[in-house]
Amino acid sequence: MVLVEAVPAVLWPGAVGLPSLLDVTLALVLGACLGVVSGLLARLLWRRAPTVVAWVPLAALLAPQLLRPLELSYSWDPILSGALLLLVWWLPRLGAGLAVLITIAAPLVVAAGLERGPSGPGLLWLHHAPGGPRPDILLITVDTLRADAGLELPRPERWRHHEQAVSAAPWTLPAMISLFAGQPVREHLGGLPAQQGGGYTGPVDGLSWLPEALWERGYECVAFVSNPYLTRTFGFERGFQRFVHADDFREPFLVRRGLERARHQLTGRVERLRRERDDRVVAAALRQLERPAVAPRFTWVHLLAPHEYPRDVEGEVPGWVPGTEDPAILRDGYSANVQATEARIARLVAAVDTRTTVVAFTADHGEQLGEDGVFGHGLSLGDRELRVPLALRGPGVEPGVVGEQVSVPSLGPLLLALVDGEPDPALPAVTEAPVGGLRNRNKGGTFAWRSAVDGAYSEDFSAVQRARTQDAQELVEPDEATRRALEALGYLD
Repeated sequence: MVLVEAVPAVLWPGAVGLPSLLDVTLALVLGACLGVVSGLLARLLWRRAPTVVAWVPLAALLAPQLLRPLELSYSWDPILSGALLLLVWWLPRLGAGLAVLITIAAPLVVAAGLERGPSGPGLLWLHHAPGGPRPDILLITVDTLRADAGLELPRPERWRHHEQAVSAAPWTLPAMISLFAGQPVREHLGGLPAQQGGGYTGPVDGLSWLPEALWERGYECVAFVSNPYLTRTFGFERGFQRFVHADDFREPFLVRRGLERARHQLTGRVERLRRERDDRVVAAALRQLERPAVAPRFTWVHLLAPHEYPRDVEGEVPGWVPGTEDPAILRDGYSANVQATEARIARLVAAVDTRTTVVAFTADHGEQLGEDGVFGHGLSLGDRELRVPLALRGPGVEPGVVGEQVSVPSLGPLLLALVDGEPDPALPAVTEAPVGGLRNRNKGGTFAWRSAVDGAYSEDFSAVQRARTQDAQELVEPDEATRRALEALGYLD
């Protein structure tokens, strides 16, 4: 069954969910092109190597998939396909044999989960950790979701809700590094904008990392994410045996992406692929969750829709048009995207058995929604950008409501405690939650403590002094494709 699912995934890397009319049209065009190639090869090579005709067109299409584990650029795809066709012409028998091997090997690459590159410490079936049965883990993170956004989880009475959960940072990069590292920003100093230039500090070597810790415990680690900061460029593939990013869903010959990008530039309308990105991420995650597992599985799903309310809304929002600056309409658009995200989370939770799966839900950061005339995040250290929802459900988790202040980076150690079978683990209550790391390069080294008593923020001068030594850390420079993706989400001017 896995191999049957793998073949369409190779032939159509962007095909997640039901195809649209445009998808079907492009598929027919692609099929017609393959037919023409087959006809030309039949005419040229029939007398020399009849078996080539049946295999070469398909092999030329599948051959680039073998480059994915090598982590080579997509620009190598036509080179490999062209080299195969030339080999078939010069050495027909050798080329025909190679074509047959490619049509067998490419689906196996996808079935093994290697088509995006093996970023984990090794192949899963070569690694077995000691210990008894361990629960599966589903981690759902939502971009730009305030604690008071109104999102309701399915069957809320079965969750443990933390009413005062504080994120480590008010924007994605340092906040998610903190979540996976289990440390506040003032400790790892990753994801801070450089004082000069356009780079960001990367996580230091030797930093603990949740997916790697779970892999060492015998877990299969897979991720399905959106947000251009959550990519290999910034180190988020680390520890995952399969890492699928929404921007990696490619269409044949990139025709569809090119047409939609041109339409966006001419009319301002958001590309349909961008609007569908969360649905595609959820569909890909559901396909993975439905497959039989050979080991306990850690699945991370990151959804982006609430972040996109200034550029795109889901459903009908009266008065909303791209670029609107009306505060009331923007808040309605944010609510509409939160509701759409709520439905996607319900689909993910319904796909797992919560008797054997720990489900953790939180956000990377919050959002200012017109308070003091400001919309956005990464701008200041306050509850609007730092208080987020956090809830857990599953084996070893007692449902209820927790009023004590907790820090989101402590979620990773809690998941490891549940995996290790510790009795009744809980997120530690903290009287002062460390926060910091703004997007502004002149204020990126701003840090504070949030008081559990009154919710006030006081500056942490010791962390500021330490951040001034961050020049010793390696800087991560976004490549051009990442910069374009960040600009499309309003991150860069």
